Amino acid sequence: MAGALSIGTAAALAISMLTGSGATQDVDETRAGRVGGAAAAVRVVDARSVHVWNETFRGGELAIVSISGDGDTDLDLYVYDRNGNLIERSISFGDDETVSWVPAWTGRHRSVIENLGLVRNQYAIVTN
Repeated sequence: MAGALSIGTAAALAISMLTGSGATQDVDETRAGRVGGAAAAVRVVDARSVHVWNETFRGGELAIVSISGDGDTDLDLYVYDRNGNLIERSISFGDDETVSWVPAWTGRHRSVIENLGLVRNQYAIVTN
């Protein structure tokens, strides 16, 4: 498995992925979609398992969730609203995934990170 990702590295990586600029940028927390401002964390999801990440996003504002794994397995990302409706998904053959949407209302959204691989995957998750 690759070396551990720091939250700062995860945030820089995700911001670079989100902006496509390759440069680190500050996130304007007053315009962030997540209530409480941008957030980043590093977690490990076991083989053939899921992690659930619950966050509240503001209605009418762009919401972004991005994950970046350690490269060991395929990760997929799904976002559901408080009623269990699938809002967005990002599925590929890698472990870097990003979804964006504009919530219809302010409320809890559930991000599900699914590890399709046979080994664990350390990933960073970042929200705006």
